[in-house]
Amino acid sequence: MAPARARPPSEARPIAMELIGLTEERLTFHDFLARHAHAVPARRGFYIALYPNKQTNRRLVDGLDALRTHAPGPEDVVFLDASNENSRRLDDDAVEALAAFNRETGVPRGRVVLVAQGSGLPREDGARREPMNWLAYHHWPVRLARTYEAMELTDFSYDALADAPPRFLMLNRTVRPHRYLLMEAIRRSALSQVVLRSDHRVEGSHSPRRMAEDVARNFPRLAHLAPDRDAEGWSEGTADFDDRQSAAFGRLGPMPVSFPEAPVRATMLSIVTETDFRAPVVRVTEKSFKPFVTHRPFVLVAAPRSLALLRDFGFATFGAVIDESYDNVVEPEDRLIAVLVELERLRRALEAAGARRAFLDAAREACAHNQRHLQQGFVEELDRQTLRTLRYALARPPPTLFTAACEGIA
Repeated sequence: MAPARARPPSEARPIAMELIGLTEERLTFHDFLARHAHAVPARRGFYIALYPNKQTNRRLVDGLDALRTHAPGPEDVVFLDASNENSRRLDDDAVEALAAFNRETGVPRGRVVLVAQGSGLPREDGARREPMNWLAYHHWPVRLARTYEAMELTDFSYDALADAPPRFLMLNRTVRPHRYLLMEAIRRSALSQVVLRSDHRVEGSHSPRRMAEDVARNFPRLAHLAPDRDAEGWSEGTADFDDRQSAAFGRLGPMPVSFPEAPVRATMLSIVTETDFRAPVVRVTEKSFKPFVTHRPFVLVAAPRSLALLRDFGFATFGAVIDESYDNVVEPEDRLIAVLVELERLRRALEAAGARRAFLDAAREACAHNQRHLQQGFVEELDRQTLRTLRYALARPPPTLFTAACEGIA
């Protein structure tokens, strides 16, 4: 037998990237890097979690200090992981610390990768306006998928819903303008008879005055639904149940991966109110994935093309029984009105038991597919897409403001 031909240097088998964590916290993107270290074109990958949220800038500065002890070079990559949120703003000290790190170590700015949930326009790192490589990774959907991947899931009394009056489920959490307007429109219409709403936690940065100003500016045709701008605070909202007291909460994990089991069994359609509602941000959080767990069709109140993003991940949507044209409407006010029109159409269409049976039968296979794909297939598909994007980002020249903006829009 002839001896094996020696492999020339150009054909040498690639050496797996050495992954070095510089923070104790590890989000699911760290697991992705560990799974695919053999395919990342880098000698070493240094991982810094920009978490908890209020410590973003401190984590970055401390992480870069720790990184210097490893003598990084131009063949290494620095991963700044903020994938549990949509974006991070770096303060001036953090911006200067990153610029100094690039100058001192020779690690190019293009080898620094900011990882966040959204795939909208990249954020420049403060006043210096020097864009980093930007990578979208969906931490909470992956965590939700990992929570349920080994469980034996059911259809949560799906067939029994044909024999009961139609009910829709709306999990409405932290106040945001599109959620507030949707809730108010439902409360003041016949939809209030069919929509079960969870407790509405009024928190965050929106005061009644700021909310009213936002509505007047961005949703003028819905201004009659705005809160009183002179109110000193928010009045206590009304709700049909408190999802924090559900059987699943606590047993399955924190609120982002749990759901209220009893209301799910009583409802045939989920109204998902996502965090973002305006372009150019395109992301979905765990909220959009809960109907996959619970075997339900859904209407997605989110940024334009969010349904398309779910389909890109391999999930099915419900165009056979729901008019999903709202997903292509760019203007926020027009899209919210389109959602309300479709919800009212569904309310009327599902009044008869025969119509409910036909609706459930038509949506059944998509619901079953989504449940299966969440448990086996979604994480692998997201990995494939993320790895392809990461390899491209590391192989190209360092980004400019123009190329970063164009790729954010594409």
